[in-house]
Amino acid sequence: MTGSTLIREAIAARLETVPAIGRVHRFERYAAKEMPFRTFYAWESGGTTHIRGWHIRRIGFRRRPYLNSTMLVTTEWRIAGFLAIVDEASSEIVMDALVDAATAAFALDLTLGGLLNPEPAQAGAEQGLQLLESRPYMMAGVLCHGVQLGLTTEHVERNDDESALDDLVTIHTNWELPPRDKTGPELPDDDAAAASDHLTNLHQEEES
Repeated sequence: MTGSTLIREAIAARLETVPAIGRVHRFERYAAKEMPFRTFYAWESGGTTHIRGWHIRRIGFRRRPYLNSTMLVTTEWRIAGFLAIVDEASSEIVMDALVDAATAAFALDLTLGGLLNPEPAQAGAEQGLQLLESRPYMMAGVLCHGVQLGLTTEHVERNDDESALDDLVTIHTNWELPPRDKTGPELPDDDAAAASDHLTNLHQEEES
């Protein structure tokens, strides 16, 4: 895994240590229709289900030379949280308490288990979670408290780090290809035609 992938997972794992935090997603969820989208953030408590969930998004990074042929990577993260508004339950106070608990959880270990630099390269830089925004938000047709938390991380990567390739999906080579003399709308619908067969035929034609 890349350093960024490990950090994303560590952020989610740390959020999940907060009691009653709700659903935590490693990435921003999408759905074409309202009801499926709502289920992504549905959380059950006390026999009732309501929206209480979070997602993590990387919004940018900067790379610059560091020590011994390494790169210092500074990454900006946004953690969005949503909680259904229930006035009689003082839900705004509940959301503020969740934000404070999450902030305290991250302050326990600013390196996220040793993944991050223990001290920021820039003196006086912000550390830990920052509350950037808190406002009413319409989520899947439900009025919610919406918060945006910011997190700046710094980690070191080698210049020759090829671990990003590990995250790519293997591309299979059994794509169906038409014979060279068949093009356009007259192509046969032959499910058994495999790329390897056609490439073999082409090779035989070239030798003859």
